[in-house]
Amino acid sequence: MLLIIDGYNLIFAYQNLPDTPKSLEKARDNLLQVLTKYNLRRQYQIIVVFDGRESYTHKQTGLKIVANIEVIFSARGVTADTVISDIVIRHQQPKNITVVTEDRSLARAVLSNGAKTFKSGDFIDELRPTTPQPEMINEPQEKISGVADKHQVEAWLKLFGVEENQP
Repeated sequence: MLLIIDGYNLIFAYQNLPDTPKSLEKARDNLLQVLTKYNLRRQYQIIVVFDGRESYTHKQTGLKIVANIEVIFSARGVTADTVISDIVIRHQQPKNITVVTEDRSLARAVLSNGAKTFKSGDFIDELRPTTPQPEMINEPQEKISGVADKHQVEAWLKLFGVEENQP
């Protein structure tokens, strides 16, 4: 599966989360680190597209690869949305593409060309590591509280070879 991510859109969706960097460069680096960890579990082909307009602080345009993730900065005067739409239009099997964005017009454009969409807010939940919770065993309350009766103490002392009156 090909996963195309509207980079700044996802960063701005992350904005309300704690520890989100205020610098776009740091936010991009953090996003790519999170996506790299995510992709260790999923093994998708991932393309992240950022606007390369001069309104942002970076001067990059073009393509680079970061930990098997393609990172594209759109050219001056071209939006990330346009780049994403073009990738979907030119792809031989757009049904195998999922675009992550909150942008409604981009979502409509890629859906009309056969791709799927995933809202950035929902994708953030997907990025969070899932760790299975240990199965709870229904222990008797007296066992959970740690209080042992006299017979249990004697049994444990005997098991470990300790006499009752020893220190």
